[in-house]
Amino acid sequence: MKIAASILITAAIILSGCMHSQTDQREVSIRDMGDAMNECRRYTRERIPELTGVSIDRLSTRETKHKYDIYLDITDGQQHGYVQCQVDKEHPDGVAYHSVREFVQKARSFAG
Repeated sequence: MKIAASILITAAIILSGCMHSQTDQREVSIRDMGDAMNECRRYTRERIPELTGVSIDRLSTRETKHKYDIYLDITDGQQHGYVQCQVDKEHPDGVAYHSVREFVQKARSFAG
C-alpha cells in the first residue's frame, strides 16, 4: 500500500511539473515615465529589424493625466521614421498603443 501511495505522489508531482509551461509573456510594472520609455523601447525593438537604431524623442514625449505618450526616432541608415507608443496609467500592463510612421518595413510585422 505504501508503494502505491508513493507512486501516486511521484506521478502527481511529475504531472504537475509538466502542466506548467513558461510563456514569452513577462510581468511588466510601469511606475513612472522612465519605465514607460524603457517598455516602449523594448516593445519597438521586438518589432523592427535588428540593426535599426532606436532613440527617445524627449521633446515630443510627454505625460498626461491618463497615459504616457512616448515618441521614438528610428533609423536604419537609409530611412528615418518615428514610433508613437502609449502606456495607459490606469492599466500599466505595458504598451496600449504602438504605431510606426514614415518607415517602410519589409520583414516582421509591417510593410509600406
